[in-house]
Amino acid sequence: MNRFVYGIRNSEFWNNGSPSRGITELGRLYAGWIRDMASQEDFPAPRNSHGSKDVLLGGWSLGGLLSLQVAKELADDASVRAVGILMIDSAYPGLLDSYVSAMAPDPAGEARMRGQIASEIHIAETHKLVTNWTLPAWDGELEGKRPRAILLRAKDKTPNLGIMDIYRKDQSLGWDAYSSKMFEEVIDIAGHHFDIFSSERILATSKAMRRALDGLDCNI
Repeated sequence: MNRFVYGIRNSEFWNNGSPSRGITELGRLYAGWIRDMASQEDFPAPRNSHGSKDVLLGGWSLGGLLSLQVAKELADDASVRAVGILMIDSAYPGLLDSYVSAMAPDPAGEARMRGQIASEIHIAETHKLVTNWTLPAWDGELEGKRPRAILLRAKDKTPNLGIMDIYRKDQSLGWDAYSSKMFEEVIDIAGHHFDIFSSERILATSKAMRRALDGLDCNI
């Protein structure tokens, strides 16, 4: 990425555990961790003219949604300012409650990647969590404070059509229902939701991520 990257690991991903926190609570928790990290003397970001440190947020799938919530939690923070969001194939969640999807993995599908099966199970477990989430409203004191955002959109559908593909034909993956100005740019990438980070795709996906992050950097 040609930059310092910090990750927040989902410890429940491989054990198929049901999330114990909602999106808002997770966003608050993650914002606190980011705040603590940015307060360390060796954190590689200079202070801006407001005395805070600028960061870019991002994530794949649910991680992109969490980035939006984290940005809201940091909107008035005195120590950290989120200036950009990179969403990686994160679909708009507003209409998922009306979508019925068979998410149970096919035991005969031996060729499917372990990561895809785990992802599908986890998506099923987090379905209610996401549909119960109230997306941040950027009005009142928060008006004009939503960070700029760029979306990386997988061009292909998953082999077993699932919940992540209900907006696949839509250029913004449904986000126009949230804001017609949600993304400054949408970058199409080769592959489907579950293989964009595979060994065959990782170089192209990384190149697209660098392009997006460089574009968001112009606000720092």
